[in-house]
Amino acid sequence: MSGGLDARVVVEREGFHLDVSLSIPPGRTVAVLGPNGAGKTTLVEALAGLVPLDRGSVTLGGRLLDAPGEGVFVEPYRRRIGVAFQDGMLFPHLSSLENVAFGLRAGGAPRSEARRVAGEWLAAVGMSDMADRRPAALSGGQAQRVAFARALATEPEMLLLDEPFSALDITSRAGLRRMLREHLAGYSGPRLLITHDPTEAFLLADRLVILEKGSVVQSGTADEIRLRPASRYAADLAGVNLLVGVASGRGLTVDGHDLVIAEALEGRVIATVHPRAISIHLEQPGGSPRNSWRTAIRHVDHHADRVRIQTDGPLSLTAEVTPEAQSSLNLLPGSPIWLSIKATEILVVSG
Repeated sequence: MSGGLDARVVVEREGFHLDVSLSIPPGRTVAVLGPNGAGKTTLVEALAGLVPLDRGSVTLGGRLLDAPGEGVFVEPYRRRIGVAFQDGMLFPHLSSLENVAFGLRAGGAPRSEARRVAGEWLAAVGMSDMADRRPAALSGGQAQRVAFARALATEPEMLLLDEPFSALDITSRAGLRRMLREHLAGYSGPRLLITHDPTEAFLLADRLVILEKGSVVQSGTADEIRLRPASRYAADLAGVNLLVGVASGRGLTVDGHDLVIAEALEGRVIATVHPRAISIHLEQPGGSPRNSWRTAIRHVDHHADRVRIQTDGPLSLTAEVTPEAQSSLNLLPGSPIWLSIKATEILVVSG
């Protein structure tokens, strides 16, 4: 398997300029997040060779793939990069088996060998019984499984995942997320994930890169970005509180602390809570809300028209209030407070 990725991607279009430097060590996953129009898909296309660089270079495992200054451009099919797009991008006239075998055949594998390997990968993603079906006869989740199998079947040196879950329903998304995590655990090449979903980024990535208007505005772990967001978008996105726990019915236990959730679930789950969904009180809230507890303020960070309050245990969370509320409640580091969260504001997915 290859080494890592080292790239500086410069793509210039009328009204848009993408300039991104990116390094991904082998066996690591980097998630790129950003608003629409930030340049995420252009970055994927440039790394895959679908869009040539105007300046910069792309090196994968020590092999130079693109360097316009040196007259180097390796065609997409020779880059050994597996790509899974958000809509699958399957060939409509080919069966599932033939779609997965396509890359192998393009790489020179005999037809019988390509079909054998394709069948093994379809089995690995739970799609053996759909091998003869064309994309039109598949659900969104099934088509995406075939797309993953096609991307992995060629034993690529790198994986590019361009919003691979965005078109799926919640149930399909959770199942595919688990499947992809299992396969990534045994894959030693660098991986780049494009996503809008902070839960996906937190679950699958080792490092996050925030891309806005064609440039990287911040890079780091989820906690680093959550605690010190460098832009309003980063604050909105990475400010989401991520909780890993075990559900039993409508109960959720996180680090020994019990919460009530809106939907009954069982087993390991991932829960997210937006900072604005957390209420801060100076006294124990009335009406006995089931998700309330006493804590203290650890940090107070000001971000333009909002104030982010980072709290101590039993659950270390980030809440958000207006500057007026922070002033009127005199919310300062060390101040004792009560937090409360409605069960409906705790969004839970199977982990």
